[in-house]
Order: sequence, then structure tokens, then C-alpha cells
Amino acid sequence: MIKNKKGFTLIELLIVMAIMGILSVIGLGQFRNSQRRARDAARKADLENISRALQLYYVDNNIFPISTNGKISVGDDSFAWGEDSFSMQIDGDTVVYMSLLPSDPTDDSEYCYSYDSSTNKYFLYALLENGSDPDILSCVDPDNNIMLDCNGGIYNYVVSSTNANPNEACP
Repeated sequence: MIKNKKGFTLIELLIVMAIMGILSVIGLGQFRNSQRRARDAARKADLENISRALQLYYVDNNIFPISTNGKISVGDDSFAWGEDSFSMQIDGDTVVYMSLLPSDPTDDSEYCYSYDSSTNKYFLYALLENGSDPDILSCVDPDNNIMLDCNGGIYNYVVSSTNANPNEACP
């Protein structure tokens, strides 16, 4: 007797669907991790660029700008993250240090700037999503509720002025 087999059995189809489901879950998890790492790389680059702008400001003024509620302030102007340019008037001309201050890639957090006029040091703060990033300060321990504080926000990554060590931001 010859049988005509023209399709797949139900068990074969279920096995293939299970394998595809497992591969999808693995692939989706890796995709999300890649997105987190990419956003963290953008945060680090943003803070480095802001730091360069602050150094340029220092060259012109021999002091860093003050901080107001976690924002960079010059005179009466306080610059909002993601909305304003970082600039000032010098001898009637507008000097632009950064055409647009960046904002965090997500709306969950905001960058923070703090300046200590007594030591002339500044710190720029961000919250990285990848908790195992090697650039997170060693003093940060979310399991024991030890995070960096800037203007009431919690952070785990810092860029500091050249005359400071990022670890000085540790509690």
C-alpha cells in the first residue's frame, strides 16, 4: 500500500512554531539590549559635548557657568535641556557654545548640571539604562539604594570638569 502524504502533521507544525517562538524571544531580548546600549552611548556623547562647551565657556570667562535647578545658567538665562542653545553676549556679539543643549534620549530622565563655585568644579549627570555598564561609578549600588543625587534626581553616570574627579560626585 502506498500512502499519499501531502502535508505536515500537527506535531511537526507545533514543533516548528515552538522553535520560531523561542528564537523570536531571544532575538527580541538582544534587540532591546542593543537599543539600551545605543541610548547610553548617546548619553555619554551628549555629556562629553556639553563638557567641551563648558570648557569653551571657561576659556572666555575664567569661570564655569552657575547651575540653577540642574540647568546651566548664565546671567539671568537658564538653559533648558533639549530646548535652548547655550550662548551668551560678549561685547555685543552672541557667542554660541552649543547650538542646542541635548536632552536625554528618553523622556524618563533629564540631564543634570551642578557647579560648585568654591572649588570651580562642575559635574554633569545622566542615568544609564544598562546597569552593568563599566562606566557607571563604582560607588553606585542600586541594590542598597546608593545612587548619585543632583537636584533631586537619581543618576549613575558622571562627567566632571578637568579639575575634578568623577568619583567626587559620590555620596
